[in-house]
Amino acid sequence: MPVLLETESGFTLFGETGLEIRKSVRIIPKNYRSVTGIIASKKSSDEARYESSLERDLLTSLEFNAQVKSYTVQPIMLEWIDDSGQKRTYTPDVFIEYKGAAEKPKLVEVKYREDLKKNWAELKPKLKQAKKFAKEQGWIFKILTENEIRNDFNENARFLLGYRYPIPEIELITTLDDELQKLKYTTPKQLLATISQDQWEQAQYQRWSHMFEQLKAYL
Repeated sequence: MPVLLETESGFTLFGETGLEIRKSVRIIPKNYRSVTGIIASKKSSDEARYESSLERDLLTSLEFNAQVKSYTVQPIMLEWIDDSGQKRTYTPDVFIEYKGAAEKPKLVEVKYREDLKKNWAELKPKLKQAKKFAKEQGWIFKILTENEIRNDFNENARFLLGYRYPIPEIELITTLDDELQKLKYTTPKQLLATISQDQWEQAQYQRWSHMFEQLKAYL
């Protein structure tokens, strides 16, 4: 099992072989052929970056999976010498740690089924090394495709993510700032009252927050 140890830079997650797996090993570059970005995360040990919509959907599901304790994107770079004597490297997509000991940590590669089929000859030795490494650590290595990731749970999670971290409209931000400048000292209740007397408008954020908590229980 991974071990959390205190180091000079803070707390760091190490595998059983002593290899650090807490931070992403490389920065995901901009990709103009697919979707790249960062999702708002409470579980990622580093920035929850993705370089495809499929990776984004997996990370979203992990955020709402009650059994997932934490995850790290591109956690480690594997290095080995192939049969021809060439140095090879491979970076798995995600490391997932679960709550309790019932489920082993997972090292995950995210791929579309079409890409797996098309690039299997190139991917096979990399995936083989990842499986070997995971076994040595006491983990499980999994290849996840759109068949495993894009399901009803993921659809619900993608819907709820937008309300988990609501983004105010620019007009609202401007109005709040203007009123704060006028009032100088105030309370949240007084501030809302000066902006609108409509209780419905005042209750929007609370309503969606409550809805999020209720729906999350049914995922």
